[in-house]
Amino acid sequence: MPKERSFVTTLATVGFRIALPVVLLFSPLYLLVSRGFVRHEYALSHVPPSIRFSQEERLDLSDVMIGYLRGWNTQEEMAELVTSEGVAALDDRELSHMVDVKQVMDWFFGSQRIALGVAVLCGVWLLYAAGLASLGQQMQAGVFAAGIVILVVVVFSLLDFDSFFTVFHGLFFEQGTWTFWETDTLIQLYPLPFWVDAVWKLGVAILVELGIVYGLGAWCQRWAPLPPSP
Repeated sequence: MPKERSFVTTLATVGFRIALPVVLLFSPLYLLVSRGFVRHEYALSHVPPSIRFSQEERLDLSDVMIGYLRGWNTQEEMAELVTSEGVAALDDRELSHMVDVKQVMDWFFGSQRIALGVAVLCGVWLLYAAGLASLGQQMQAGVFAAGIVILVVVVFSLLDFDSFFTVFHGLFFEQGTWTFWETDTLIQLYPLPFWVDAVWKLGVAILVELGIVYGLGAWCQRWAPLPPSP
């Protein structure tokens, strides 16, 4: 293999191994940050009902907030939300936190899209330059990297969810900006059991992804095995 082609192949291998775990870890967030997931959670008996809002009003408020995080609703539309009691649904601290959350989610979604593009480009080059079996090997390597990360996250959350929740928020938000009273709208819409479910279900979704990609990598190697070493 020419030196230039070998160098590009090495770069593609590194890029693929970095990008694929990002894709696998962040892609299920599209399912988590969705109106469908909120409806699924509200239908579960262990997710407590709101003491302030009816189920219908709760969904209406949440729909706009999810829409804001996904770019379907504007910040102004969220700020103009009014409860059935005629008061603003979100106070200034809650609005500020939602803006912070959107910035974090935009970073996650943006990283996923960039990583997906990098993974596709690098994967196409590896397929062309090194063959299907080599691509399968790199897919499995990416699965192992993502698997380690999600295993640590899920185990940590299961052992001590309160500490996990605190550490997670400490990584992305300023101290004191993400804690609210139980009667505040954000807690009424998204109580702690909601987040416990969100974390472990996100972990399950990622594990399913990992299994599919690992199996696909194995199939690639079986269908087109690497040539024997000289």
